Formats: sequence, C-alpha cells, structure tokens
Amino acid sequence: MELVTPGQEISCTDAFLRGHGTYVVDGRLLASVAGVVQRVNKLVSVVPLRSRYAGNVGDVIIGRVLELGQKRWLVDVCSSKGGILLLSSINLPSGEQRRRTQEDSLNMREIYAEGDLVSAEVHSVMHDGAISLHTRNDKYGKLRHGILVEVPPVLIRRTKHRFHSLPAEVGVDMIIAANGLVWLSASGSPEEVTAEQRGSISRVRNAVLALSRSFIQVDALAVMGVYSASVSLNIPPARMFDEEVLGKITAEVRTKQDAKAGRADDDDA
Repeated sequence: MELVTPGQEISCTDAFLRGHGTYVVDGRLLASVAGVVQRVNKLVSVVPLRSRYAGNVGDVIIGRVLELGQKRWLVDVCSSKGGILLLSSINLPSGEQRRRTQEDSLNMREIYAEGDLVSAEVHSVMHDGAISLHTRNDKYGKLRHGILVEVPPVLIRRTKHRFHSLPAEVGVDMIIAANGLVWLSASGSPEEVTAEQRGSISRVRNAVLALSRSFIQVDALAVMGVYSASVSLNIPPARMFDEEVLGKITAEVRTKQDAKAGRADDDDA
C-alpha cells in the first residue's frame, strides 16, 4: 500500500491518466490529498484516508436498517447519502417470484425491522449519491448471531470474493464488505455458539483490527496471516493489540503485501 501526502510526487510511467486526488505540474503527477494510491491500468488516483464509502455497482455491502418507508427500507451503508432497499428488490421469505402486494407492504417489518443488519449488493448509484441495493440472492439477507467490525473503507481490498469460510480449525465465516464493515459468525451460523467458537471469533476480530491499526489492507489471506501468527506465538486475543505484539503478528503480512505491490509496479513499468 502506497501512502502519499499533499504535494508528494507519485511514481508512475510516462503514459498515465490523472485520476481523483491528483494534479499535474511540469509533467509530474502529484497528490492533492493525503491518502492511498490506487492504480487501475494507467489510471492513477488517490483515495483520501477518511473518505466515506461512495458505492460501486456490484459491491457487496453490509448495512443497518434505519427506518421503513413506502415499499422501501432506508439503510445506513456508511455513505454520505445512505442506501435504499426496495420491496421489489428482495427475495420474499416464501421464495415466491411474484408481484408485491399491499399485504407484503404491511408485513415489511417481519422481513427487516429497524436495527437489523443486512448484507446486500449495490444495484445502482443515483445521481445524488444515494445507493440502490438488492438482496435477490440467497447469500444476502439478515445477519444474525455474529459480531460486526468496522475498518476504514480505504483498507478494503477490491476483490470479487466477499464471502469467506475460514479453515475448519478456525470455524468462522467472514464477510468483508466493500463499505468497511466485516461480519464474523460461527461457521454455519448456528443458533448457539460454543465457548471455543467465541474464542475463535474473538481472535479473528482482533486480527482484523490489528490490520486496521497497522494500516494494512484487509482481505481473507491477511486476516488468516495475523490469526496464524498470533496462534504460533501463543498470544491470547486480549494481548494482540499490545505495542510489542502488534508489529510481530502483522510483520509477515506487511512484507508479503509490500512485495506484491512492488511486483505490480514493475509490471506496470
């Protein structure tokens, strides 16, 4: 991960396209904000460190239902404008494929109520920045019996895969949402969670937060790297944030990500 400050020159090839958060002086590309450099082919942008989630079509997100409206739910998705989930954009509990009726509108609170956490996909982003969502897939819907972890959205690596089942010895399912929220639950989402499963979930949670505090990009491989390092060093979950411990359990992950980023820059050159 390449961090830059305002006015700092960004290393890139001669053939580059200027993206958001950058400007050009005498043929040199400079950062206009403090943030993380993102490269997509020749397009070079800088994403601010504390930016709000903006939404991209196809993103998997996690949100909290704020209120019910006319045939829609208003959902907090950590963005400036919020999310909208239409009654027509969900799978009915019965699984039927039909037009929504007045009875469905009256029973909306039985599907998603205020305060419920839901996983969904971004269907579209409106001209005013509001995000339209849908849950027309069995993998989306209400989240239960788990814990929510929040990290800066800029640390979430862009990837096609957001749903992860960690190795059997860990026994944790994980959703790494594009809007900076991570959901952790026992594998299979059982109604009752054992003490051992709680211990694993706590360690995975602290692995995610350790990456965030060290400003390392969060993905399933990085989380497992920190988790495994803490286990091999026999560090209890409660001590994973200790100053002398944090660097040890994240060192290998940081080295691997830096090496990978270096190879990507060489390929671009």
